[in-house]
Formats: sequence, structure tokens, C-alpha cells
Amino acid sequence: MSDALLNACNLLENECQPIDRELGNTVPMPLLQPETIATYQRVSSDEQSTSMQADWLRRLMLTHDLDYENAQHFIDEDTSATKYGDIERRPQGAKLVNLIKKNGISKLFVYRLDRLFRDSAFAMMFLKLLSKYNVELYSSDFAGNVASADGRFQYGMQMLLAERESGVLGERVKDKMSQNLHDLIPNYKVPPYGWDIIGKGDPRYNGGKGQIDINWHEQMVIKWAKEQNLSNAKIADKLNDRNITSKTGKKWSPSAVYRLGNNETQKELYDRFASQQYPSRPIQYPFRPLQNLDDSHYSKY
Repeated sequence: MSDALLNACNLLENECQPIDRELGNTVPMPLLQPETIATYQRVSSDEQSTSMQADWLRRLMLTHDLDYENAQHFIDEDTSATKYGDIERRPQGAKLVNLIKKNGISKLFVYRLDRLFRDSAFAMMFLKLLSKYNVELYSSDFAGNVASADGRFQYGMQMLLAERESGVLGERVKDKMSQNLHDLIPNYKVPPYGWDIIGKGDPRYNGGKGQIDINWHEQMVIKWAKEQNLSNAKIADKLNDRNITSKTGKKWSPSAVYRLGNNETQKELYDRFASQQYPSRPIQYPFRPLQNLDDSHYSKY
């Protein structure tokens, strides 16, 4: 090393060692540690925002003398904890777990524990991960130490409450959706393939919510698909080759073909209209066969 470089290094080292004037001794500066504070935030739909969670986390972290802006943030949007119970199945959740396993996080902050999980089984697996890598967990509804028996008990109780809340809410939503189908009130912005929403905004139709009605052209496609002795992938290819699109105008996939009449909404609607052989109202366009499909199918209508 050159003398000039050596002198520069010595000068830098001396400047980083403030002098304790009373004792006359130099006090070495502590080494700067990489940022190991993280937050996890989640919302279940794209209509929700994480802004409230962020505000709460700022306040919570201030009580621990930590700056929210200096933390690493893992945010999963439009992600249901019921559908994606395992946090590693979520894009940002997987990154969080990966960093924990690399000993890259010492403190984890969440708004509430139900932002992490609504399934107690996955929650307890995550608890073991935090304990293994000595990660401290903080939230607005949990202030325990996950490394202690009491802290693990509190954590487990909170997770069981979150699971119960999710189950009760799911049952209520399911009952409401079932009642809506009985009353032909749409549950979704876009109806299932084979169905339409009529009278939306018209107070005569369920107070302006609209009413579910059969789309007979799409029902012909569903009937044709169900009569084919082909795999879902091959049926999807046939529909795509003939430029027949899905309800949202997209190309067909094997999973989309499988859902034709197989989900609960479709089945309840089919049961409701099982006795109908003809349109319940005049359709907008002539009831004509689609030349791109097997014409023999349409002779049955």
C-alpha cells in the first residue's frame, strides 16, 4: 500500500474515533449494521389500500424508536389470506420468508396478525420460523415475545381468533351470495359465462342492482363443450381457433373450460333454470348457429 493511501486510511480511522475529553481515551465507533427491520402489509382486493396499515405501522415503530422509512416493506396487494394461506405462496410473502431464512431480519412489524394469516396451522409454522431465526414480532394486537412460552400462547390465541373471524365471515358471505342467486341478484361485476346481467341501474330490477338472465348464445357454446369427448385443453384450442372468446374477451384456457358450469354459481343457476327450454326474454340478436362450431350440435336446439 502506498504511503499516501496509508495516511488517508489512518486519517479516516482517527476521524471515526471521537475523543472522550474527560477520560482522554478514544472510543471506537460501532460498526454500521445492515438494516434488519421489516414490515409486512396485505390487502385482500385491488379496491383496498394499505395506507391505513402504513400509518399504524409508523406509529407502532415510533414507540420502538424506529423509523418506518428505513425499514424494508413487503406488501401483498389483492391477496386473500384465505385463498393463499401459506405466506410463501404470496409474491412478497415469499421474499420475506427468504430473507428471514438468510438471517436478514431481526424485527418484523405488522398492522395486525390477521394480515399474516387466517389459518392457525400456517400461522404456527411461521411462528417456528421466527423462533428459529430469532425474529421479534410486533403488531397492534400482539406485544409478546415469540421466543417465550407465554408469547407463543398469546400468538396462538390471536391466530385462532383470526381463523374464527375468517370462517364466520366466509359463512355469512356464502349465505348472502346464495340468497342473491335465489333472488337472481348478481354477485359479481362480470357474470359467469352463459349468463348476463340485465336492468342494472333500473330500480325495477332489484332496486337497480340488476338481474341475472340466461345468455342463450353462450349456453350453446357451453352445451357443445360438455358434449365433446375431448380434454379441456383441446376444447380450449378449438374455441380459440374459432375466435370464440371468454366472457371478458380473453382466450380460453383449460381451467376456464373446466369452470364452464362446474362452479357453485353456475350449478345453482342451472338448477334454477333447469325447466326452461326457451329464452325468458327476446334476445337482442337472431338465434343463429355459430358456423365455427359443429353444426350438428345446433340441430338439437
